Amino acid sequence: MDSSTYLSVIVFIYVVVTLLRKWHRAWAYRALNHLPGPPREKWSKGHIPLLYNPHTAFAFHDSLSNYGPVAKIYGVFGNLRLYINDPYAMGEILLKEENGWERTESYVANLKMVLGPGLLGTTGAKHKAQRKILTPVFNSSTIRTSKQFLPMLHDISHKLIAGIERQIKEQGTDAVSVDIFEWSHRSALDAIGLGSMGHDFQTLGGVDSEYSKAIKHMLPALFSLAILRPIMPTLYKIGPAWFRRAIITRIPSKAIKQVLSLVDVQHEQALHIFDQKKRTLSGMKYSHNLGSAQKDVVTLMLQANEKAESKDKISEEEMLGQLNTLIFAGHDTTSGALACIFQMLAEHPETQRKLREELQKCPLEDPDYATLKSFPLLDAIIKETLRLHPPVTVVERVSSRDIVLPLRTPTGVDAEGRSSTALAVPAGTLVMLSLRAANRDPTTWGPDAHEWNPYRWLEPLPAGVADARTPGVYSNMMTFLGGSHSCIAYKFALLETKVIVAAVVQRFVLSPGDQDVAWKFGGTSKPFVVDPVSGRSSPGLVLKLTCV
Repeated sequence: MDSSTYLSVIVFIYVVVTLLRKWHRAWAYRALNHLPGPPREKWSKGHIPLLYNPHTAFAFHDSLSNYGPVAKIYGVFGNLRLYINDPYAMGEILLKEENGWERTESYVANLKMVLGPGLLGTTGAKHKAQRKILTPVFNSSTIRTSKQFLPMLHDISHKLIAGIERQIKEQGTDAVSVDIFEWSHRSALDAIGLGSMGHDFQTLGGVDSEYSKAIKHMLPALFSLAILRPIMPTLYKIGPAWFRRAIITRIPSKAIKQVLSLVDVQHEQALHIFDQKKRTLSGMKYSHNLGSAQKDVVTLMLQANEKAESKDKISEEEMLGQLNTLIFAGHDTTSGALACIFQMLAEHPETQRKLREELQKCPLEDPDYATLKSFPLLDAIIKETLRLHPPVTVVERVSSRDIVLPLRTPTGVDAEGRSSTALAVPAGTLVMLSLRAANRDPTTWGPDAHEWNPYRWLEPLPAGVADARTPGVYSNMMTFLGGSHSCIAYKFALLETKVIVAAVVQRFVLSPGDQDVAWKFGGTSKPFVVDPVSGRSSPGLVLKLTCV
């Protein structure tokens, strides 16, 4: 057989195999053909541009709720996806049939290459072992009884207030325009740095390190490379890390070079801090001789790892991955949540006034843990903002086997005129779980589900909330997810949020700023403002602040 004939045979086999795979997939998905969904403009792109466009994605995601509990959408080249907001289906995926659903390979590979083998970059037994080590560090008892966490957060709130007061004094006017998102970013980064590594980045003091810049710009940079996500699992399996790095650096892309630069800064700083911590703790008996001032997450993680059975121990590389993960995820979500709460308060002055009155009844300058939990309106405002505006909009899962999902609301009518409260999902189906849509479902939350109404939390919730059996770990909502991949540090994040919001509202009156704010879709949602001179948008949320 000559070379041309041989090549023709190879091409023929490839075409046949490809067609057979597409036929098999189409046959497997035939039971899903009756599901409703929006039209797609191009077969090659599907709904991808609409799903991930930072400027318009929120509107498209919200529109998918019009198609019911499950909508049929498409990825590239006709690959079918399911967009789910039904609470029963979410419960089945995240809790009951968790072993039958996996995070997408591209998602895990991407985060493993960027952050290392931490919670977001591992699966299966490795993930369970890491979670087992870290869970005691962030449970309610540890956070409530810690002699470090709450005083540290109060100290950060004092620095935040002092920084804003300096800015107001410098401008010398009654109502000063303040980028509250920038201050939220600094507060969140200093809090997670001190809480996780015992390291003060001093961003509230004006230090603008390369590391703080890298953390701030990492997620937008990663999101700009979303088109490369499908190839990352394959790339990650090619040779050792240095070889993969050599391949990536040769790709002619400014965005890739930016991500690599940010990864290098993040890794070097985390490694430096981790090595410093190990030297400080060298020769100590972690379980007996550490002072309370040293009880940051690194120390507690080292303690827990020392006590763990050999099969449950995690490597230093994994610990380093945890630090990168905690700082990356904890800073980004909390800073956005804080900014959103401040915006809601600025737009609802009467609620802001009532909150200030509630907080001013407390005689303590730095409320203790029990006192912070005793402010009902503060708690309601935080809950309502996190319900209506979750920092993370959607998560993805892939079915590893054929699974039947229960539904609270019947799906669209099939070819035989039937609707059903059960949906057969073939193995290999990618589903997108909409945390935002589940949190805004009128069937669960009532007819005002799309409105910001913190007072709903001060009275009995609608019957639909109990009926939904929402699998989220926090207050019947999906904001922090549920199951073994729920946000492990959400209780720390809530405590941080309460301390910061209480401090700011007691000291300042917040009003809407002069610049329009647009929240853009990304790995997490962020506020953006447009520079009136250049016309360029950048992360920010400018409000007017007046001292009380």
